[in-house]
Amino acid sequence: MLSSVISSKETIVITGCSGWLGRAALEFLFNNLNKKFDDVVVAFSSTDKEIRLSSGKIVYARDLRNLLEMPKSKRYILVHYAFLTKDKIKNVGIKNYIEKNSIIKNYVSEFINTHDVKTLIYTSSGAVYSDNENSCSMMETNPYGYLKAEDEMFFSKMLYLGKVDKLIIPRVFNLGGPYFNNWEHYALSSFVMQASINGKIKISAQNKVFRSYIHVEELTKLLFTLAFFYDRNKIMFDTKGTQIVELSDLAYMVKKNFSDIGVVVEYNSFTLEDRYYSSDATQDIILKELGQTISGINQIIQDTIQYAKSITSNV
Repeated sequence: MLSSVISSKETIVITGCSGWLGRAALEFLFNNLNKKFDDVVVAFSSTDKEIRLSSGKIVYARDLRNLLEMPKSKRYILVHYAFLTKDKIKNVGIKNYIEKNSIIKNYVSEFINTHDVKTLIYTSSGAVYSDNENSCSMMETNPYGYLKAEDEMFFSKMLYLGKVDKLIIPRVFNLGGPYFNNWEHYALSSFVMQASINGKIKISAQNKVFRSYIHVEELTKLLFTLAFFYDRNKIMFDTKGTQIVELSDLAYMVKKNFSDIGVVVEYNSFTLEDRYYSSDATQDIILKELGQTISGINQIIQDTIQYAKSITSNV
C-alpha cells in the first residue's frame, strides 16, 4: 500500500537512522516499499556507516553533514530523528550538549529552507512537560525537554511559514519492542537484558515508577500512515500504551518469560511516585479514525525479549 502512493519524484529522508526509532523506520520501510526501497529511502547518521537490517539488508547511512547535497528536484518526506539523547549530557556537559543539538537543527533547517519538503515528522518527548515554567531554570534542570520544546515551536513556525506542507510531532514517552540500543537507559529493555545476561533483574530508584508503553513498530506504522493517509496538516499527540504499569510489576512480567531468575527491588521511598506517562486522548482518537490498534504490554515484552535473543547469545 505504501509503495503505491510514493511517486518517482518523492524521497524519504531519515536522520538519526542508527537510533531506536530510526532503525525501526528503516525496517518498516524496507518491509513495505519492497523493490522501491533503494530508490526512495536515504538514511543519514552522525557519521558514514553501514546498518544491517534484520533481513540482512545493508543500508548505507550518510554523514548528516552531507544532507544539503540532496537534489533539489525531489519532494521530500523528512523523518527527523537525529538528536542527542539526555544520557549524553553527563558526558559532554550542558553547554556542549546544547551546541551539538543546535548544529543538528541548523543542518535540518537549512535543508527545509532550500528543498521542497512535503512532510516533516519530528519526534519530540514527554520531557517537554515540566513542573517548572521558568525557561532559564528548565534549561539547567531539563535541557533535553527544553530543547525538544524549542524544536516543536521552531518546526511549527516552519509549517506556518509554508516551508513544509505537513508536520507530525509525536511526544514520545515510553517505547518497547525490537531495535533498541543503549538498553541500559530504558527500563523495559534493561530488565530484559539483565534477565538475559545476569539471570537477575535489579530495580534501583528514588521512588515508585509508573510507565505506559507503546510498541516501537506500531508507533512507526502510525507515523507513516499519518504522513501518507491522514488529511490534516499538523498532528501532535502524546504516545501512550494500553495500560499504566509500575516498574516492579513490569519486572515480574518480564520474569515470567524466563526460568529461575530473581527480581530485586530497591526503592528509597515507597510513598513518592514518578509518573511519566500521558493521559491525553489524541492518540486514541487518531487510532480509532485510522482503524488501527496497539498491542498490550505482554506482547511488547515478548517482542522485546525476542529481539534480545537476536543480539546476544546469553539468552
